[in-house]
Amino acid sequence: MNFLSHYSLDPNPPHDLFTVGVAIPDILSVAGRHLRLPWHALRKWKNDPLSPTPQDWIVSGLLRHEQADKWFHQSEFFDSERKLILPFLQQIIPQNPNTRYFFITHIAVELWLDRVLLMENATIAHQFYQRLQLYSGEDIKDWLATITGKEYSPFSPTFDRFIQHTYPGTH
Repeated sequence: MNFLSHYSLDPNPPHDLFTVGVAIPDILSVAGRHLRLPWHALRKWKNDPLSPTPQDWIVSGLLRHEQADKWFHQSEFFDSERKLILPFLQQIIPQNPNTRYFFITHIAVELWLDRVLLMENATIAHQFYQRLQLYSGEDIKDWLATITGKEYSPFSPTFDRFIQHTYPGTH
């Protein structure tokens, strides 16, 4: 859920589809909790460095997202910020068998990071969305199917809504 944090790691990507790839995992999680990428297969993807395809750029972005998530979610910073938020969360959301405090604090830290990035760089969201708006959800869904051999039908409308409803102040 930290779209801008991921984008900020590569604000001048080698291709706009790299940025699309970086955004896909979080957009997929919005489209449906059951939608998962086959990370093991993506890590084995062979691209043509002399003539990269759209799929090659997307896979590069996907793998960059995975690499950043792995590093960030294992960091002391992430753990300490989550633990800092937890007591406040426990005061406003009562404990029950369905309460997923780890997940909620995880998302809160990621959203907070994006907010900090927006405060530090007012144009970052605009730049991010400019890159994504070059493509349709339908095209990306088709490229994902080619890459993974799986169908991601809910992705297309979710991506298109994500593009329409940007961060405030990005127009």
